[in-house]
Amino acid sequence: MLKLVEIAANDTAEAYRALLAKARIAQRKVVEARVQRGASFAEREAAFLEVGNEISRQNLEEELQSTADAHTEALFVEGVLYRRHQDGNERYHSLCAGLRVRRATYRRVGERNGPTVPPWFHWNSRPGSPNERRQRWDTALRWAARVKRLGNK
Repeated sequence: MLKLVEIAANDTAEAYRALLAKARIAQRKVVEARVQRGASFAEREAAFLEVGNEISRQNLEEELQSTADAHTEALFVEGVLYRRHQDGNERYHSLCAGLRVRRATYRRVGERNGPTVPPWFHWNSRPGSPNERRQRWDTALRWAARVKRLGNK
């Protein structure tokens, strides 16, 4: 099995190794503060894994939260315009633990009491380059503004 250092691009491999060394030192400090002096290898191993999982969980939660925070009042899901329906909290499962995220649900425009969807499941599954997705996102925002203007007449 290849290690991450081995598959890193040549021009960034050295920077990657330096960052990884700093992360290892930080993790070791957290583990040393967590386990008692003279702890067994098994206890230290469990602490290292627990700390690594918690760091990963926090990073994943932060990433999901920033995605949720970036969504606006209206968006397209598979070519259909949806408008923000209700804010709420949700717990999502990951490989390291549950992730708690504040996010909105969206309901199809013109459909009363219809099903709601959380936006990123559909957003992440869309094909195309990031620029193509950004263009579709911009189109969704323009349509949302137009729908809002038409509704105010």
